[in-house]
Amino acid sequence: MGLSAWLNKDRQFAPGRELFRSERRFVVWAYALSHSQLLLRADQPSHDRHRQSRIDLLFKPVDALKTRMDYDGLAVRCATTEEHERILRETGHSAALQHRVG
Repeated sequence: MGLSAWLNKDRQFAPGRELFRSERRFVVWAYALSHSQLLLRADQPSHDRHRQSRIDLLFKPVDALKTRMDYDGLAVRCATTEEHERILRETGHSAALQHRVG
């Protein structure tokens, strides 16, 4: 049985709000610059070894990326305003920041 959740409404992204948490090991599964998307995946075999449980996290659009290749446990939350501005500056997106603020 699959479960999916799409977070795509502005009201779902309050600054500092936690969106997802898992203790599984996630790896960067795919990154497509041309489609501005990042896929993180966690696979876990079941106890009977015939089925696997998988969690896919797809981020789209990706404007800036600063990540590791794997995570032992993962928490995803919305950046605060200060974090958002710092990330834009650190990744060379200061022009986008000036446009949004000005």
